[in-house]
Amino acid sequence: MSKLPDVSRPLIIKRVPVSQVVPWDKNPRGIKTADFERLKKQILTLGVYKPLVAYKDGEQYVVLGGNMRIRALKSLGVTEVDVSLVKPKTEADKVKIALSDNDRAGFYEEERLAELVLPHLEDINVSDFKVDIGEPLDLRSLLERFAPNLDGSEDQVTASLAERFIIPPLSVFDTRQGYWQDRKKAWTSLGIESYESREGTKATGALSGSVPRYYSMKKKAEKRLGRELTHEEFAKKYLPDLLPEDSMLHCTEGGGILSVFDPVLCEIVCRWFCPRGGSVLDPFSGGSVRGIVASSLGLRYTGVDIRKAQVEANRRQAEKILLPETRGHDFAGDSSRLIVAHAPRWIVGNSLQIDKKAPGEYDFVFSCPPYFDLERYSDDVEDLSSLNWEEFCRQYGEIVRKSCGMLKENRFACFVVGDIRDKTGLYRNFIGETVNAFRAAGLSLYNEIILVNVVGAAPIRVGKPFGQYRKVGKVHQNVLVFYKGKNPKDIKRDFPADVVEGVDP
Repeated sequence: MSKLPDVSRPLIIKRVPVSQVVPWDKNPRGIKTADFERLKKQILTLGVYKPLVAYKDGEQYVVLGGNMRIRALKSLGVTEVDVSLVKPKTEADKVKIALSDNDRAGFYEEERLAELVLPHLEDINVSDFKVDIGEPLDLRSLLERFAPNLDGSEDQVTASLAERFIIPPLSVFDTRQGYWQDRKKAWTSLGIESYESREGTKATGALSGSVPRYYSMKKKAEKRLGRELTHEEFAKKYLPDLLPEDSMLHCTEGGGILSVFDPVLCEIVCRWFCPRGGSVLDPFSGGSVRGIVASSLGLRYTGVDIRKAQVEANRRQAEKILLPETRGHDFAGDSSRLIVAHAPRWIVGNSLQIDKKAPGEYDFVFSCPPYFDLERYSDDVEDLSSLNWEEFCRQYGEIVRKSCGMLKENRFACFVVGDIRDKTGLYRNFIGETVNAFRAAGLSLYNEIILVNVVGAAPIRVGKPFGQYRKVGKVHQNVLVFYKGKNPKDIKRDFPADVVEGVDP
């Protein structure tokens, strides 16, 4: 037989200094300015006729019932207040008390309420509570908006999140999953050759511009074999085993070496963090993928790259796949190309002058920067990959500053980065340098997502360095999302609650 709660014990009501009373930081209620003023007037007219409901936390009293009243009392300059003390044993108890003590002043912020209740569904019977959001509503129907299939399995809930946001908005993107690979095939079926090399030719060919010490490694392999190797044979059979374990170059299914930007990652990031129909600035545009995907989604993309050959290759790729919408144009016979409102724009130039090369205002800054000397992109003395570490960081920070200076308020920036090792094998903390660069530009780190890559040849490459030096193989990158704005609560003003997919690949 369960023990009944002791309902006969008297309430504990204390008069305490207002300075020791604080609102509950998880309180899901808000109040409009006019209603807040009416509440203050009511207090001046009728006085305070019931105590606040609070629990003691150290020297403070945390309010579970009466959050609007304590704000009004502090605004009126009241110095002491009566508090009815409660002793919640769990977080779920705090939620129950807060929901039960629902004053009419103010309103529930729906998303905060759902976020508060969802972790405690095992301990709370949501059918016992009514909430007031414009009109009385049972709590279960409210939660269904944010987590359909409340009684369903984890797979069902994950599927419902995917319907709203393409993939579940969690802090790990796993590119190995079937749903990711299926979506990637849909994009590549458009004809995106994300394996264009840094020199504008197929990656199985001239790799010298993107793989450090390419010719040196090729000659050593030839000397060991006693014969010459074609670029294609070397790239497929021998180069994967010679790359450093933290290289961001990836292997194709046939064994070739590619520097790839994932189109699915591009799609998700653009749809999540760029307003529909917005503009994208890419200061390190590299290959064609980001521009083609962004344009396919109805965005206006501008990329800057120092290599003329790469820019020309990107333009050729876009012309094969995309057909810019033109008034009165007859699209008959062009069904193989995707009609877009805006063709991607690539500009040749040093991104240190990005404010002059691509002036204007943008809705999203999105890029994958060069990883210092891990990949050598060109022989240009102005190329970041040709600089020493200190100068690289200085110029990198300046490019970030200028790019973010053209970013509108209440907007996001996203850089896909990974850490890199110095010659001694120690990490340089490139991720930290990136965060510092954006903070110096006035942005705040808002999301950090781990991108888990296909393992590929990593198990082969990692054996020796781990056996000798305990260096683990790197199979992930960091997707860093930054926010430019004074108050993240403004985000919902420009970004819808659900992600609208628009054009599907």
